[in-house]
Amino acid sequence: MSLVQLLHEVIEPHAGAPVRVEAVVTGAPGASAPDVRRMPEVLRAMTSLVDNAVDFAKSDVLITARFDQSQVSIEVRDDGPGFAADVLGKLGRPYVTSRPSGEGSRSSHSGMGLGFFIAKTLLERTGARLEFKNGKGGGAIVAARWPRAIVEAPPIS
Repeated sequence: MSLVQLLHEVIEPHAGAPVRVEAVVTGAPGASAPDVRRMPEVLRAMTSLVDNAVDFAKSDVLITARFDQSQVSIEVRDDGPGFAADVLGKLGRPYVTSRPSGEGSRSSHSGMGLGFFIAKTLLERTGARLEFKNGKGGGAIVAARWPRAIVEAPPIS
């Protein structure tokens, strides 16, 4: 599947979201866009990360896939309050959350941090390296990066 198809599958469940959810694919000059292997674990994990972003965004969620000759990355960014400072370094561990009783979330979801834990575990098992951070102007950012050779589909002969 193309990166565009992958991102569309990730954002499709959020078509009726109360915030704008947009997907963009961009590549380095001279690098051809890879077709990627269809990996259900990537779709599930990225959809979960977008769910969380939609839950906390004020008005926008942006999913960006980038590629060059050596790597492919997907970043989920929202314009919400960002990650709480006391949990930022612990994100991806089970039972780490900043929303007791659903506070601060659009859906009043009462989480235990298991969604991030599962998403992180699934993505790392595909060879991704993850980064959780806050944007300079606010909002949360989750980025997954793979060596291109791991996710690129072999050419069809």
